[in-house]
Amino acid sequence: MKKGVANTPIVSVIMGVYNAGDGRRLEQAVQSILAQTLQDWELIICDDGSTDGTPTRLQALQGRDGRIKVLYSGINRKLAAALNRCIDCARGRYIARMDDDDVSHPERLEKQLRFMEAHPEISFCGTSAQYFSDEGVWGRRCPPARPTKADFLFSNPFIHPSMIIRREALVAVGGYSEEKIMRRAEDYDLWMRLYAAGYEGANLQEILFDYREDKDSFKKRAYRYRVDEARVRLRGFRAMGMLFPTGWIYVLKPFLVGLIPSTWMIAWKKWRLKGDV
Repeated sequence: MKKGVANTPIVSVIMGVYNAGDGRRLEQAVQSILAQTLQDWELIICDDGSTDGTPTRLQALQGRDGRIKVLYSGINRKLAAALNRCIDCARGRYIARMDDDDVSHPERLEKQLRFMEAHPEISFCGTSAQYFSDEGVWGRRCPPARPTKADFLFSNPFIHPSMIIRREALVAVGGYSEEKIMRRAEDYDLWMRLYAAGYEGANLQEILFDYREDKDSFKKRAYRYRVDEARVRLRGFRAMGMLFPTGWIYVLKPFLVGLIPSTWMIAWKKWRLKGDV
């Protein structure tokens, strides 16, 4: 029986989609939200100018459950813009992220909501995650339980699609930045702006999310993207008061990583994420 949408949901799950291919991964991602033990949600999906059969598949998904709402963009405006449009339409007190090729474990939203309700000092919360590909689970990542500003220096201490955020905090900092330099770091920028504004985040130490990534992938970024990441780091560290005395060194990290052979980076990533799987 299709769920109704009469009541205001407590959680709005937002997802950006672009050219989802045959739709099998999209179907799996949406099904993982439908299977949540917490049922008081809405799922808002923005099709970001897809040029394949994705819009038709989204229409079919929307027809299956009244809690699913699909938005359409005539052009590909990238993820940050798609998510901001979802946020503008969201009705929940909490905004939860979801990607179109990942999987949320059934108790993910319930456990995150329970934690957030019990910890009013925390404004956003992620989870630990399993890394998987078409071959199966190959790694895991457990970000720090209570990240400090120092945790942002080396890398992003949150797993973006696993996050849930208090709506008022997200709105207070203006949502996702749609600047061009943020296109590969819109989440990293958002968390740093939240910390700079006095908000704090946390990560549940339980694996409640499956994050899709090829274990043998480590794409060489074009030079312009390394410049963009360095600019994002410079801006974020400065806003958080972390630039001096050591933050400026970490601003250079994207350039230093670019000097390391891809085979070495792949081996390091496998070692770092292998966990007990």
